[in-house]
Amino acid sequence: MKKLILFLLLGSLFLTSCTNDSFDTADQQTTTTSDASQLINILVEKHQAKNLKQKGTRSLLEVINQIETIALQDPDFLKLVTDNYSTPKATDIEAILTNADSVLTNLNIITGVKGFTNTILNTSKVAELSSLEQTIMQNLNLTAIEKTMLLDVIDLKKQNLTAYGNDDDVWLKKGIIGYLQGAIQTKANAVLNVIIIKTIENQN
Repeated sequence: MKKLILFLLLGSLFLTSCTNDSFDTADQQTTTTSDASQLINILVEKHQAKNLKQKGTRSLLEVINQIETIALQDPDFLKLVTDNYSTPKATDIEAILTNADSVLTNLNIITGVKGFTNTILNTSKVAELSSLEQTIMQNLNLTAIEKTMLLDVIDLKKQNLTAYGNDDDVWLKKGIIGYLQGAIQTKANAVLNVIIIKTIENQN
């Protein structure tokens, strides 16, 4: 009987670790939306400054390695790095650059998050995005992490609208989907994905 109880306990622990291992906890994801957007802007500027004198187009792998190296020297970015973090994969970034819609469709997130993401992508007024924020925060079907992901995405869209008066930047849709792709793993991955995609799109 004791062996049976021990077996059941070990099985329960194993299942718990498997279901939680691929996602950061809510505490690990704690960074305000404005902090995430601000960090993205800071790291973009640092990368641009470092490569100001460099001419020519760099490969995707070169961009990933350069941006990660710069990011890992930033104390605010390091706060987002958890055990789940890993260097962004070139194949994942390439998939977004090639067909962002397909990536969003196949992301391992619930249909509700995908629906809100499409709404965000198709919204071009800051006031409407602010209203959508309230709807997301009050949604009982979303987890705290899912709400944070969506609020971060809204902030990225708002910043682009405020800066350019429209959302016609070719990188923005891909950047938003890249953020979600990375956020499934860690917020650090989400931040890097946006910077990588923006850099690649702007050099093309």
